[in-house]
Amino acid sequence: MRPKKAELKARQDLIDKIFGICDAEFDAAAEPIVFGSYSTGLYLPTSDIDIVVMTGERAGSPSLNSLFRLSNAIERSKAFSVPPKMQLITGARVSLSPHLDPDLDLDFQHH
Repeated sequence: MRPKKAELKARQDLIDKIFGICDAEFDAAAEPIVFGSYSTGLYLPTSDIDIVVMTGERAGSPSLNSLFRLSNAIERSKAFSVPPKMQLITGARVSLSPHLDPDLDLDFQHH
């Protein structure tokens, strides 16, 4: 089962929007990276897109500030025809994940 051209374009457009918002909000201080099944090409049409945003911050309060900052930037972005509503999960043990779309998982990781 292969995705159609329109599905591929829609996914790439979503990734481009998120990368553009990260660049505009953080300059070079944050690096968004696509990973998981989408990055390997082994995804199904119903699969989500996993994106991690790498920052130089240590886990804790500064990274939460970045998470809220990115969430606000996405919500106020003109990149989407309908402003997405973010659901921030700030107490996760492995990652911090706002979900703006059923096809997207966006995580903040620290290095």
